[in-house]
Amino acid sequence: MTKSRNKNDNTTAFHHYKVDVFNVAIDQQVIELEDRFSSQVTELLSLCGPLDPRTDEFDIENTCSLVEKILSS
Repeated sequence: MTKSRNKNDNTTAFHHYKVDVFNVAIDQQVIELEDRFSSQVTELLSLCGPLDPRTDEFDIENTCSLVEKILSS
């Protein structure tokens, strides 16, 4: 059974692109990144986030974890 084009199914174009297209694209990129990098590299990259000068947050615990991981490598 197909929906009639005249019926409103409460799906806007914005919702379609935001949810149906954008989320699928992000999921595919995450899968590709997980395939390319090991879990250790991914963890190091996530711990580098607080070192970004564009952010107002500086998480000292993550920074200490990053330093410990680098020193133990």
